[in-house]
Amino acid sequence: MSEPIELAPSSTPITEEIGSVGWWVNKEALPLLRALRESVNGLILEPFVLRETGGPTDLTLGAIADGEVLKRVGTEVVGVPGVSTDGSVFSMTGPTGAADPVVVYDFTNFYDQAATDAVNVTAANRSGNSDFNLSIIGTPTTRFLSRTGAVGQMPFGFQPMSMGSAGGALFSAGVANYLETTIAAPALQFLGAMTMEWFGYVSVAPSAGTGDIQFVNMEGPASLETEAENVLYLLQWRDTDNNLLYFHENAGGLNSEAVFFTTPETIFTPTLALPIHLCVTRASSGSVTLYANGRRTREPVTPGPNAALPTGGTSAKLRISQVINTGAVLATLGVRLFASDLTAAQALESHRRTVYGQA
Repeated sequence: MSEPIELAPSSTPITEEIGSVGWWVNKEALPLLRALRESVNGLILEPFVLRETGGPTDLTLGAIADGEVLKRVGTEVVGVPGVSTDGSVFSMTGPTGAADPVVVYDFTNFYDQAATDAVNVTAANRSGNSDFNLSIIGTPTTRFLSRTGAVGQMPFGFQPMSMGSAGGALFSAGVANYLETTIAAPALQFLGAMTMEWFGYVSVAPSAGTGDIQFVNMEGPASLETEAENVLYLLQWRDTDNNLLYFHENAGGLNSEAVFFTTPETIFTPTLALPIHLCVTRASSGSVTLYANGRRTREPVTPGPNAALPTGGTSAKLRISQVINTGAVLATLGVRLFASDLTAAQALESHRRTVYGQA
């Protein structure tokens, strides 16, 4: 066995050639170590040190939190928040600290102008669970994201960070035109804590006195006053009293609602050019909270006058974007449902990731 040689601390040529390898090196190993150094070209000289090829300059690694991307600052590489749609309306990953959603419907990132509406609607279900697939009721369509969806029109002026470049959306207008889950999926029939998010444009302003806008509705298809047909959760704009509200039923069709705010129909006028993110959370106690574009609109409200939570709804199917109002058109980009209630911070994060790509 070859005798090792001891390297003194002043052996600069050796340490420059092979980096910090310790005080004892076998003489026969030196050529191999030099060759190894050449092969990796100095990418990793020592623990937590990188060598970039431009200078070259040795860079040390600083603090990098989970989920961050890397940024060079002088001779250090540190972690910074990256642009990510994780936790946004279009992601099957929940906001920080939240459980993942049960289902996501994405009508923009997976829009294919060459595909049929049926294909696009099926592709919008990002959960991987076919129980949540949607059927087309009437004539809602997937089209280019313009004022009315027509080809060749100017698209909306503001595109959120999380949207794709294809420029599609689900357009619906008229009481008979909406999407509905093909089956009554028990996993979507929430009776306790839950969250529903709707994201899109009200592309034509609603008209007063001409009906409601139902963004997300979980209701029996026959709409009978029976417990099996009960509405389990509904977010709607009701034009008769200009209320944006939450609604559900218990027992044999007993109504309970929580009004978030009363406003003229012009509340939606700015969204003709800008998208709106509506997030409604329902706690296990039944109290509901509305977050509009990440901001809470008022203190939590307990639905009344009957039960604070719904019952029944075993026949209920999920409906998306039913426009009973004859003067309005919805351009829906995405819908997301949780079997838990998001916190205020999580609702804000969802909005920021959806619109800006950052929390």
